[in-house]
This record gives sequence, C-alpha cells and structure tokens, in this order.
Amino acid sequence: ALESFERALGLEAGYVDALSNRGNALLALKRTEEALASYERALQLDPQSERVWMNRGDALAELKRYPEAEASYERALQLRPGYVEALHHRGMAKLERREWAGALADIEGALGLDGNYAEAHNSRGNVLLKLGREEEALAAFERALALRGNYADALANRGEALQRLKREEEALASCEAA
Repeated sequence: ALESFERALGLEAGYVDALSNRGNALLALKRTEEALASYERALQLDPQSERVWMNRGDALAELKRYPEAEASYERALQLRPGYVEALHHRGMAKLERREWAGALADIEGALGLDGNYAEAHNSRGNVLLKLGREEEALAAFERALALRGNYADALANRGEALQRLKREEEALASCEAA
C-alpha cells in the first residue's frame, strides 16, 4: 500500500489524499514520525481537512504528545462539529493525561452523537474504572460487547471490572474469552 501512495505522490507531489493515506500506511507500520511528517505536508496543502487533522492527532497520540494531539482533534472538531471519532480520540488523549472528567465528557459526547460506537463504550468503561465506578464501567463494557461480540479489549476490561466487583469466576471467564 505504501508503494502505491508513493507512486501517486510521484505523479502529483501535492496530492493531499495520497499524503494522508501514506501517513495512514506509515502509522500502521509504526513509522509514526514519518506518518506525522506526511500529515504535516498534507495540512500545508489543505489546512481545512478535518480528516488529516484527526490523523495528525492520532500520530501525535501514538508519540505520547497528548496536548498536541488534543489540539489537532480540537481543530478537526472546529472544521467539522460533531466529528464523533475526533471527539472520542480527544477523550482518549485526556484519559492518557489522567484528566478523567474531561475524558469522560468527550467520550460521552461522542456516544451522544453515536450510541452504537463500541470503542467509545469501551473507553467510557475505562474512564469509569479509573474513577472507581465499577458497576457503571461493567455496564459500559457490556454495551461495547453487545455491539461488537468478540471485542477483545472490552472482554479484558470487563474481566477487570468483574474482578474489582469480586466476581472472580465471571472475571476469569471474560479474560479467557479475550
């Protein structure tokens, strides 16, 4: 895939979609600094691309540069209000910075826009676990699993919630299923 994007860029060096897709391929290959550079180049050509701002935020989050990631997600949201993934990912960046209230607000905001977003339900459960709200966390993990059956992260997280609730047998079964 990376070779295809490189060929497209050779044909037209300013092709924003090719730069963005190249960044996505590099990010998947864990070549995060190169991915970030590709997104930066795309944004020089089209600073109004909410998708590229979102992707840039993902690269920055991967590099653990969370405040910068949040700013990229914020820009994506300014360009496209209601951008569910950007709101969710901004919440995840806040979670990584241990800003529980802000993380929960963003993730719940994303769920308010798309209640069938399994990853956001899982993320909500993670924040609730951090806040010591195990029953609510368990319900969030259950909802994620109802939406996406064999969701390994949600199964493992569900196991942690069950363990905290002293429901050891169920916790073990959930963790083994993950």
